[in-house]
Amino acid sequence: MRDVRTTPPAATDGILASRPRDLARSPARPGTHPIEAGTGRGLLHVPRDYDVSRPAALIVTLHGAGGTAGHGLGPLLGRAEDGGVLLLAPTSARATWDAIGGA
Repeated sequence: MRDVRTTPPAATDGILASRPRDLARSPARPGTHPIEAGTGRGLLHVPRDYDVSRPAALIVTLHGAGGTAGHGLGPLLGRAEDGGVLLLAPTSARATWDAIGGA
């Protein structure tokens, strides 16, 4: 595994280098919550049985062109609740996620 701290910036495109806060100090409430990160927005869904003391799976879901974060969450909510999975659905800054032809 590559250490992103020593890899040139151009080589780290697409690598998630974020570090989460200590959730034990700010426990996540079950339900769907709006989030803001820098200039980005989206939704975070926390299942009812989520336990901050145990690792949990995270699914990042992208909505279709012209859609919203809610459109990305909808199809997975039931299964995420049943499986105890966190869902993260960012909202595209433009009409589409397409980096080439998006407007």
